[in-house]
Amino acid sequence: MRHFLKITLVISFFVASAFARNPHFKNTISKENYIKQTGIGMDYALTYEQTHGNQMILFFGDRTESDAEYRVSKVQTTEEEVSVNLNLNGAPIEFHSWVLFQGLVAWKLNKFVGAKALNFIEAQEFIMNESMRYLNSGIFPVGPQTDYSQHPRFDYARTRGLYMERLFDTWLRDRTQFKQLVYKRAYKLNPKLITIKQGLNSRSYSVKQAALRLKRFLRQ
Repeated sequence: MRHFLKITLVISFFVASAFARNPHFKNTISKENYIKQTGIGMDYALTYEQTHGNQMILFFGDRTESDAEYRVSKVQTTEEEVSVNLNLNGAPIEFHSWVLFQGLVAWKLNKFVGAKALNFIEAQEFIMNESMRYLNSGIFPVGPQTDYSQHPRFDYARTRGLYMERLFDTWLRDRTQFKQLVYKRAYKLNPKLITIKQGLNSRSYSVKQAALRLKRFLRQ
């Protein structure tokens, strides 16, 4: 326990000093100090870095912007990049790394399936399921101290349905119930999501092809 506390204190000091210099550096800290310490995190981080190297991942928006916790879009280069909502810059570094990890998974889907991949409910399920595997790596404890949705004053994570502890506990206990929670959250945030089956039956060639590529990616 003492060893864990010492590591936490060192990381916390590093985070505070680095973040004071450049707020965007928090994304780098999350990627290097947490995400890359897990096997699944290393896989997604290195896939991203094969395109962008160690280029800094930026925040986007302002305090009034709450439409998404991360984005996959063109910002600094012609290639799609991940960026994180500025409302999360005050989140615990553990929670922040969890959201950034989801962004890296979404980026991989966008990269290898196509821009329309994130319009499918199965893609959203895949992202959240992978993020549970990341939490299950045990790199940090999942509880009230790390779950930003439980903050008494800042409600951004709650409004986005980012209930880290509840989702993780449900994932461990009942995968069917977990899927139901994920679907309910995803449709609430984006009612226009469609299923792969609907995509395959679409009259739009691009949607049909996106559904086929996603189906192959997920091996469904």
